[in-house]
Amino acid sequence: MNTEEQFRKRITELGTMSFMKDMVMFSDFLDLYQQSVVRSISWKNTGVHIEFNGGHEFSERRMAAFIPDTLYYEWNYPFSCLEIRPLNPKYAEKLNHRDFMGSILSLGVDRSRIGDIIVKNSQAWFFCHDQLIDFFMNELHMIRHTEVSVRISSADPEDVRPDMKEISGSIASLRLDSIIALAFGVSRSSISALIPKGGVQVNARPVTSAAFQISPGDVISVRGYGKCRFEGSLKTTKKGRSIVKLYKYI
Repeated sequence: MNTEEQFRKRITELGTMSFMKDMVMFSDFLDLYQQSVVRSISWKNTGVHIEFNGGHEFSERRMAAFIPDTLYYEWNYPFSCLEIRPLNPKYAEKLNHRDFMGSILSLGVDRSRIGDIIVKNSQAWFFCHDQLIDFFMNELHMIRHTEVSVRISSADPEDVRPDMKEISGSIASLRLDSIIALAFGVSRSSISALIPKGGVQVNARPVTSAAFQISPGDVISVRGYGKCRFEGSLKTTKKGRSIVKLYKYI
């Protein structure tokens, strides 16, 4: 049994447990590809439905909630947003996403227990299982050579998200190369050689076909250009072109 088959089996078991126990069950934080696998499983007539949440509208790593159709009580996702601040901002190093990620995982925490990490001005916010709140507040003291403190964030989770620029435009089809050209203001021919060489990922998996069809919610990473999130088609013109909206990470 390969890794994906094992994952499918585990996810299906969570759905079955949710139905049998008549209670909400939660996955760990799932990456974009794992979320697509969960969505690909047929949940029709299983007695449960699936919802995802990662803390904010554009979160990439999200928990899946398996919810019985007959559920009668209110529930919340078992994760919180923590804030990491330098103890002395004046002498803080210029810290990036890799610095924070490395320090968090160096404590022996599995990546699946951590959601998105958002870094701004040597501060960071990250989402984690509620079971790990005290652990991080007591054990995370340094990011590289900068002393830090950790606390539960008082910010609205929807305000804790990456900086993104909204882009809309007209494209002939929802092909991968068309979406990339619109997002980064380049010609389709300029990135045509990059795609077959593995320079493009969709939902954290390499895609080597320029004709690959993009779906709403897909996140596209392009080597040397950056990353964007496709939101979907707004309408179709009389000439059959699609007016689409996407967000580019800045």
